[in-house]
Amino acid sequence: MACINLRPLASLISVIWVHVALAAQAQTDGPVGRRWLEVGFEQRIRSEWLTAPFRARNQGATRTLVTQTRLALEITDGLGPFRMGLELQDARDSLTDGLFFEPEDQVNQLDILQLGLGFSSQSFLGRDLQTELQIGRVTTDIGSRRLVARNVMRNTTNAFDGVIWQLGRPREWRFQGLVTRPVVIATTALDSSRLGGDFWGAYFEKPLFDQGQVDLYYFGFRSDDHAGSERHYSTTGTRFYRQPTVRRFDLDFEYMKQFGRYRNLLHRASFHHLQLGYTFAAAWEPRLSVHYDYASGDEAPDDGRSGQFDTLFGARAFEYSPTGIYGPLARANLKSTGLRLLTNPTRWVNLVAFYRTVWLEEARDLWVETGLQDLAGVSGNFVGHHIDTRVRLRPIHEMMVDVGYSRFLKSAYFESVPSSPGRSPSGYLFGSVVLRLSL
Repeated sequence: MACINLRPLASLISVIWVHVALAAQAQTDGPVGRRWLEVGFEQRIRSEWLTAPFRARNQGATRTLVTQTRLALEITDGLGPFRMGLELQDARDSLTDGLFFEPEDQVNQLDILQLGLGFSSQSFLGRDLQTELQIGRVTTDIGSRRLVARNVMRNTTNAFDGVIWQLGRPREWRFQGLVTRPVVIATTALDSSRLGGDFWGAYFEKPLFDQGQVDLYYFGFRSDDHAGSERHYSTTGTRFYRQPTVRRFDLDFEYMKQFGRYRNLLHRASFHHLQLGYTFAAAWEPRLSVHYDYASGDEAPDDGRSGQFDTLFGARAFEYSPTGIYGPLARANLKSTGLRLLTNPTRWVNLVAFYRTVWLEEARDLWVETGLQDLAGVSGNFVGHHIDTRVRLRPIHEMMVDVGYSRFLKSAYFESVPSSPGRSPSGYLFGSVVLRLSL
């Protein structure tokens, strides 16, 4: 598809915003005062700096200014149980000093993020069951967001063309099913799901009163994409978690098994996550939690089998480290233990400090987010210590300010691994401002 040269979304919004606002105002100020159109606008600008890069041959940018702009329109009245929605997104960069390690995670010029028809009902087939159906292009979070997520920190966003259906009884159980084609992000052209493959699955949630919740799920993925990384496999899993509450231990345990074929190789992989936390009844409501993550790697890259776990369409910034031009950690060939402290001095301020040790699960396998690999395995498994700090402020309801600093202390692994960028500690600093408005 030929590239299209589009003006920044901000210019488009300035025109659309006025016309939509006038139309919606005219409709909602009538005698009945019913609002038939919901309009949402979001603008984020983030500056990032990286010192002493950690990727092979110093790949990737070390400085950038990225913007993400969204405009959402939804008809919420006059269609009975149905609704129609459109969300546009424009993701761009400027002041970047080099090529991005993964350009599709940073840039996606003016495109359709969501477009479709929705249906919801409080009574399914005459029974006390709530149901919701989405058809078209959609974004969604499912479960822990480790396999399917609407990205938050990443500058671009996962989307799917297809159908998502929910059915359940509040506080008792919920079922989600989906049959979709993943949308492939084209940085300067219109996105399409034509080469995205097929993605389908089922997710079941069962609350256990105040003891927690159990989830069971299955996802299937078949992709014969243009990059040659054919993936035909299934991912099954279970999760038990208990929400954080003052003066009580909370828990998050998740286990996944993945099997099928990767390219022409037999694929067998797994992932485990364990998190135990406690929220103290003290000023600032401090919550201390310990973490353990295991994502399998490929034991022998030349044995005709594939063993590296694939996180599919999941998010990782909420659990490992900021992404953007950073993001050294992912759910692939990883073993890591961590300790996190979270506090809330006020309802408008959130502070986080997180320390992790980082190991490769298999010394000979690829370290995915760096491009580093020692096929002989002589560089060892331990790759370093990671420290992450973050402050979130909400000075007014419509604005969020987010500032973070991360430090990656490299191990001796960087002294011998081929294409090493050097052992100097990496430092990453970012600052972002988000503005959200609704009409």
